[in-house]
Amino acid sequence: MTLSLSPITGQLISSSTIPSHISNGLDDFLVLSRTIVWIENGKIKCFVLSPLLKGKTTVLQDASYKKLLDIGLGSHGLFIALKDGSSHIVSCDDGDLVPVRYFEGPTSEVSYAGGLSKDGHPYVSGLHWSPNSEVVTVEIYSPELASPVIEYSLPFDAKTHGSISHVAIESATDVIGRLFLTTTTGAIQVWEQDKHIWTREEGLSELKAAKFVELPERLSVLGGEGRSEEGFVGRLIRQAKDVKDLPNYIIRFAKRFATGSYESATSSATFSAPSSSALQLPYRDAFGFRQVLVVSTSYGKAYGIDTSNGDILWNRVLGIGQDPVANAVPFGDKLFIMKTVGDADINSEAGPEVVILAKSRVEENVLLFHLDALTGQDILQPSTFVELLHGSIHDTYMLQLSGKKVIVLLDSELKVHLYPDNAESQELFSNASALSVPLRITSSQGHRRLVGHQFSTKPNVNGQSEYFAFPTWTLSLTEGHDVQAIINPIRDPVASIGKVLGNRTTLYKYLNPHVVLVLTTPHSSTALTSNAHCGLYLVDSVKGSVVYEATLPTEGNVCNVKATFTENWLIYHYYDNEYEDIGHTKGYKVVTVELYEGKQIDDKTRSSELSSYSDKMMEYATYEQSFVYPHAISAITLTSTKFGISSKDVIVANANGKIQSFSRRLLNPRRPIGRKPSSEEQEEYLVQYDPLLPDDPRKVISHNYDVAHIRSISTSPALLESTSLVFAYGLDLFLTRVAPSNTFDILNESFNKVQLVVTVMGLAVAILITRPIVMRKKLREKWYSGSETTLAVEVGKCVYPVQRYDALDYSADCKPTSKANNRGQAVP
Repeated sequence: MTLSLSPITGQLISSSTIPSHISNGLDDFLVLSRTIVWIENGKIKCFVLSPLLKGKTTVLQDASYKKLLDIGLGSHGLFIALKDGSSHIVSCDDGDLVPVRYFEGPTSEVSYAGGLSKDGHPYVSGLHWSPNSEVVTVEIYSPELASPVIEYSLPFDAKTHGSISHVAIESATDVIGRLFLTTTTGAIQVWEQDKHIWTREEGLSELKAAKFVELPERLSVLGGEGRSEEGFVGRLIRQAKDVKDLPNYIIRFAKRFATGSYESATSSATFSAPSSSALQLPYRDAFGFRQVLVVSTSYGKAYGIDTSNGDILWNRVLGIGQDPVANAVPFGDKLFIMKTVGDADINSEAGPEVVILAKSRVEENVLLFHLDALTGQDILQPSTFVELLHGSIHDTYMLQLSGKKVIVLLDSELKVHLYPDNAESQELFSNASALSVPLRITSSQGHRRLVGHQFSTKPNVNGQSEYFAFPTWTLSLTEGHDVQAIINPIRDPVASIGKVLGNRTTLYKYLNPHVVLVLTTPHSSTALTSNAHCGLYLVDSVKGSVVYEATLPTEGNVCNVKATFTENWLIYHYYDNEYEDIGHTKGYKVVTVELYEGKQIDDKTRSSELSSYSDKMMEYATYEQSFVYPHAISAITLTSTKFGISSKDVIVANANGKIQSFSRRLLNPRRPIGRKPSSEEQEEYLVQYDPLLPDDPRKVISHNYDVAHIRSISTSPALLESTSLVFAYGLDLFLTRVAPSNTFDILNESFNKVQLVVTVMGLAVAILITRPIVMRKKLREKWYSGSETTLAVEVGKCVYPVQRYDALDYSADCKPTSKANNRGQAVP
């Protein structure tokens, strides 16, 4: 039924029933400006719309059309009709259906777009491409031109950008067409004819995981080729050849020393890529600020990003087989660093390596991609990936022991799969098979429980032993609660095992290496009840003991708790909507918790060395304090430094689009309440407790940038102990560096190095000049000192040592004669 209404009064003008049979609903139906078009039994039908609906239905008799596409030219009566193997531009003007242009080729590999030129002339473009071809053919049709068809080609790498998903065209003139492309990997490209204008990798707004990878030194990059097979004689020959560069090195060193033109922190922050082809591989700077960020996206693509300037060093589709468009989708955070520049077994030719786990889009297969972190090239040859298992994975983690790394996967049946799957990995896992891992297990009722597991072997059908995980303990949760997330602690080097107090006593850190952080949420059936709440637990993963527990309110019946944990320090953020008494308030709160060994000060139980089954493992003291924070946060983490000596700052991404840092000093739970700190507490730099965390704009490390919708924050140490790199990612990407304890290990850039060098050189010259003067003065003082005047005799104008005086030994001018035989020397 078609109705015609008055736009002024809404009164029905007329109605008409148009006979039609549409099988696919709106997919077979288009509304143009003055007509309606549909497909019926493979035929295209058109009806002209008028106030009285008196038009007739016209039919295009070719009965092989499959689909209609709207290209935005309804005002000119143009649309696309698809057939098997070709497509047509069809005009429906005044009820006449006329095919005006044919596009040959499979329609699945053609993208269409339409638009109007500046003169108002319609045009239609068709892009023909193939995944195995690196060329896209563009046809632009305009009935108003003398030559209605413009055809040209442009390069397109499907292995890098996937397939073309959408096209828009703008005709700057009636000849030149500007193309706007989007791809299945999230890239946006603009082309002017066959000239590439720019590309934006918008797929980076959907990061799944990110890892910092340290770069090798420059000499390793430039001269590492072939050194892995180099013998002793070959090394001597190479070093002998390198001697020719020694004079240039000495000149450069002298110039740097004289002028003070050393690399600074600012110069390390921005790095210009060298033009020489020999320097294409990235290398680190003097301070370790330049690293490679390896990231994976939900579009099935991986990138290597230079942290010094944000440039994309490499990018590639996680393609399957010969078809790069059939890409895989990475799992959440399943990105592992298999080799670093510091690994003992890495040879000088190979760079750091990463592993990305993904699942195929077509089949439920778990795939593994092993890549060179510097170039993105495949380590696995000739295949680009390894198919580890068919089905889903339950959990994945990296096992590191004796300098070796093995990736351990547990499938849905809790069977163990190793990569690399060789005898060395099997032996390594067998030596560590007694370890315990906490897993989130879904029960038959749909509840997600935390269950500890260990490993044992079972023979398979071929008689070979295979490892399976078996349960050892289950965490008792509040009834109706599910495990929301399992958060592993941040494992950084521990610089100090305790904290010395102002009265010279010591609090020893509770350093249980098996503790994991667990967040719980109400089950869907109990989420809307009045007593619904969230849970936070610190759990010993070996035996399931609860080290710390907190019950937190929900935020709109949703558990949105953000937490992080390292060493003995737990910090979490939540929304408190409960008002209990005077002094309480609703709002966002930050809670800081520190755990120390023993029940009192100076108790030392060596928790890092104890077994989890030891009674002393549960002897610890808890210090806890809460603060009010004025904003919601979307991510939280802690800074990370090379040796763990610097203090740790808390980094948060708040709802205002800012990345903010908080000193651990402000979040110390031992801050005195209601009084000023004593002299002993002042030695620990404790300040009086204030329930409100200051929203200090000076602590906003994102400065005046708005960083939108941050989902996660990663940190990495630099070579400088004082500095930590911070990378926040979500809709926007933001990277900076912070120094929680200030830059104590680097000179300020305003330091006058030239003046220092001149001063040192002046002192050296002064020493050379004054040294003989001082020596002569000391010798004179010895002769004329009161203790030795009685040992000399004066004869004429000469003074002689008494014990060596002999008149025959000296001439009249007080000089020794040859007879003196070095027995003494006159002193005038």
